[in-house]
Amino acid sequence: MDRAISASYLLADPFWFDNPAELAGRGSAHRLTRESLEDWSRSTHGIWTELNPVGCVLPEQGWKVHLSSTPADHEAVVDRAWEVCSEMRVPWKFLSHTAILNAQNDKASHRGASGKAVTVYPDGEQCLKELLDRLESALKGCEGPYILSDLRWKNVPVYLRYGAFARLVCLDGEGRPVPALRRPDGELTPDRRKAGFALPDWVDMPAWLKEGTGHDPDRVPDRRVGGYKVLKPLHYSNSGGVYLAEDDQGSPVVLKEARPHTGVDGRGRDAVSRLRNEYETLLRLADAAWAPKVHGLFQVWEHHFLAMEYIEGKSLQQYVVDGYPLIHPDPPIEDRRAYRDETLCYLAQLEAIVEDLHQRGLYFGDLHIKNVIVTPRGSLKLIDFEAAGRIDAPEDLAIGVPGYMTTATDDPVEKDWFAFAACQIGAMAPFNTLFHLNPTAIDEAVAVVEEDFDCRRDIVAQMRSRLGGGRDIGGRTLPVTRPGLLDAILDSARSERTDQLYPGDPAGLEDGGNLGLAWGASGVFLALLACGRKPPSAHVDWLAARAVAAPKGTPPGLYDGLGGAALLLHRLGHPSAGRVRDRVVEECSRLTHSLISGTVGGAHLCLDTGRPDDGLQLAGAVADSLDDPLAFSGPGALHGHSGAALLFARCHALTGDPSWVRAGLDALEAESRHAETNPHGTALGLRQRTGLYPYLGNGSAGYGLALLAWNDRLGDDLAEHLRLALDAARARVVLDGSLFNGRAGLTYFLAQASRILPDRHGDALECRRRQEIYFGRSPHGPAVIGRFGLRLSTDLATGSAGVAMVDEVLSRPQTCELPGFEFTVPETPRRPADATGMTSMKPYERI
Repeated sequence: MDRAISASYLLADPFWFDNPAELAGRGSAHRLTRESLEDWSRSTHGIWTELNPVGCVLPEQGWKVHLSSTPADHEAVVDRAWEVCSEMRVPWKFLSHTAILNAQNDKASHRGASGKAVTVYPDGEQCLKELLDRLESALKGCEGPYILSDLRWKNVPVYLRYGAFARLVCLDGEGRPVPALRRPDGELTPDRRKAGFALPDWVDMPAWLKEGTGHDPDRVPDRRVGGYKVLKPLHYSNSGGVYLAEDDQGSPVVLKEARPHTGVDGRGRDAVSRLRNEYETLLRLADAAWAPKVHGLFQVWEHHFLAMEYIEGKSLQQYVVDGYPLIHPDPPIEDRRAYRDETLCYLAQLEAIVEDLHQRGLYFGDLHIKNVIVTPRGSLKLIDFEAAGRIDAPEDLAIGVPGYMTTATDDPVEKDWFAFAACQIGAMAPFNTLFHLNPTAIDEAVAVVEEDFDCRRDIVAQMRSRLGGGRDIGGRTLPVTRPGLLDAILDSARSERTDQLYPGDPAGLEDGGNLGLAWGASGVFLALLACGRKPPSAHVDWLAARAVAAPKGTPPGLYDGLGGAALLLHRLGHPSAGRVRDRVVEECSRLTHSLISGTVGGAHLCLDTGRPDDGLQLAGAVADSLDDPLAFSGPGALHGHSGAALLFARCHALTGDPSWVRAGLDALEAESRHAETNPHGTALGLRQRTGLYPYLGNGSAGYGLALLAWNDRLGDDLAEHLRLALDAARARVVLDGSLFNGRAGLTYFLAQASRILPDRHGDALECRRRQEIYFGRSPHGPAVIGRFGLRLSTDLATGSAGVAMVDEVLSRPQTCELPGFEFTVPETPRRPADATGMTSMKPYERI
């Protein structure tokens, strides 16, 4: 759930994440998506249109050929590919829409997959050789981005790698299901799809293929670029990397790379054009103390590099992450004032820099707190001038960071001042990602600056003016009711479609995602039932039809796949429930031991649907694997040992077997060790010993629920972790409003904690009161703002269903629980029985 979101999911709808394939029905898709084709079958899979000769059967794997293209050449490349493939009768697929290709080449897109416009599946070496020869001739004169996962064939935009043709799945080194290849002995191994060519160790490359691609596996990579020695990468994007290097005198230098035809902006300029613009801007700023000194612009092979001064320090964003006081529950006024005074000093410097830039006749164009560096001496420097330009000749490149951009004006100076005021917000009330879908969040954020940091009135007034362009920026957010949320969810349903019933996170558009509890229809049904509403029968039939017809390889997980559908179909009494459940149980034992996608979730499904023996057997397999580093895919309740601890508590309540006590405490200790060493511990200010994000899905709130499940058996260290988790859930500022990664999940945790600790109910109500800022408004009514503030969502994990269910939890937490998060409240705090061997443990009674 922490994965980046491809820009292609933003193309089809201004309110919802949507399948970019929906663009195909709007008249501007390629003609082959709609023309009748004799003796060929056509199907659509996501963003791809697949064309197969009737009767053709492909092998599982082999050499895949990819064609790269610029948006301008897209239609021509697809037409020429069709000419070759139709004559040779070779199966192939293409991106259905040029806008999708452009989004796939976006700066933030996946580096290994970017650039692919066409994929062809030749059967055997002879077919491959003929295909490459024909495509070489057909595509002369065409251009496209280099496909980083592949080798290029000669000097045309034709690339290839050895990979899977059929859908095969195995677990990677971190226990996650990934695409797979089959080794000669039949074993499945991950099909690596990274930003670099990798040949499976059992595959021999023909000599003619080595010659045509120039591949030399024994070649040692050159660590020198343009006379500079590269020391390490600092950052990667699809448009190129940023590297720390040194010159011949050993002085540090930054090299910024630009790949041709990638990161194309709203004016059609690619990364290379913007790098040249940055170079020319830095030359104009050679005497500005707040800009990096430029050393040169040069080209190595096809990539372009800008060499410039290395600026030691950390970004203003990292400064905020390291010291922001309002992520703590009760920050002392002294801490808030100290942070305010230091931050205002930095912001005053930034304001002077922006003024100086404008006096020089330039604008910045992409100002945000990541582009501001705080040096060890406390001075500020700006970096990343690729969107800068002359005030007398402005060019709107249509790039930027949400929450720091405005469309209310075309004046580049006013845009910079809006961005500066947004930096003030980002440093003191970082709700910027909410502004696009909830403009009143600006006023909420300004209120935090004014009330929690007691900023001077003149500073706040100027901030308001710049954010509003001199206009009133509106009032506080209006409350959203639970019935209104549920009505909007049902009204937004897309029952005529097969890919997703309720609009939500892009993960719900991936295989199995539309079925599972997290992002699929089953999660919405769970919330509806919790709130006393029965899902429409047509919607239930939709879920059943998709679950029964789910293809082989569909994830069986409780939260990310078929398991969620099986559970809700069972609760609704649908006749297909048992068949779907049995398929899940058969497949889940081969997966990671997690609640979201593996055995822990499968065990809960069995316990809930009348197969307790199977559930206990699966739980036993989890208990046997607690020390296996590959058994769990991450921390917290959804991915880690906390989910196992909750399962073992359920097993103990069901059987009374004391061995589950030992397993449960072992799981908590394992999560505790993970928490102590987790490098993300300071990322959102949970600086104490839990070392986790504060969230329900992957952090301390889920861990806290597991601790509550064993509340009467906690020793001092684990009891302290519970106290810290409860405190973390009371944070004043939380960036996201969702169930598993935001405010709603903290409310859920505090509400459930109130079953044991009644005084926590007030904390839960206060947490819910702060939920209103995370709502936006769709054509169907109110909805929760989804991941990164880019679109709205109705699903359980990231959207309205999760918030609606939490509202119900506030009134009856003991009977309204998330599957896999349930626990039984001990009747009385007690020491564990001697048979457990845990007599040194003390009941936790100090909260």
